[in-house]
Amino acid sequence: MERPKRLTRQTIRLDAWLPIYAKSQTEWQKSQTVNGVSPRMRDVLNRDDVATLGRPATDTNGAGSGTGDLLAKARDLYQAGRDDEALPELHRVVMLEPTNAEAYLLSGRINQRRGDQEAAIAALKTAIFWDPKLIDAHILLGRIFLERGDRGEATKYATSAMTIDANNQEAIALQRQVTMGKN
Repeated sequence: MERPKRLTRQTIRLDAWLPIYAKSQTEWQKSQTVNGVSPRMRDVLNRDDVATLGRPATDTNGAGSGTGDLLAKARDLYQAGRDDEALPELHRVVMLEPTNAEAYLLSGRINQRRGDQEAAIAALKTAIFWDPKLIDAHILLGRIFLERGDRGEATKYATSAMTIDANNQEAIALQRQVTMGKN
């Protein structure tokens, strides 16, 4: 004899999402794409996610596509103001070396310059996750939060930047801005 099902909150929530899931699944099977999903770099990684990844220590094919070369190219493109060309290079760096904090820092700078503060914050926090001593990421996060009017977060990042290097002029300037209450 079959027991009657009790409707729970989880069951009701699942029933609301099943049609959406079915539509997305059907769309994927037809075209191998899903509308409304932006193909962007995964900004936030967990150390456990990449602990088992094998990363080559050197460029084995000799084609000059090592992470250092790609990062240098992305940096040059960024400095030339060619952000659309720099981002694919940064994606390649992250594909080869997911723990490269400098790639996330540069991605954060590009997103900030484009006005996408949420993506910039995510990328900069990821950079700090992989390299807590990356002072430029702390300073840029402090500036972004100061610009947004979030003094608490701005103070946190200004303080951490000063802890890393108390003689860094940009960190000192950020600390003054936060302390004096100016944007």
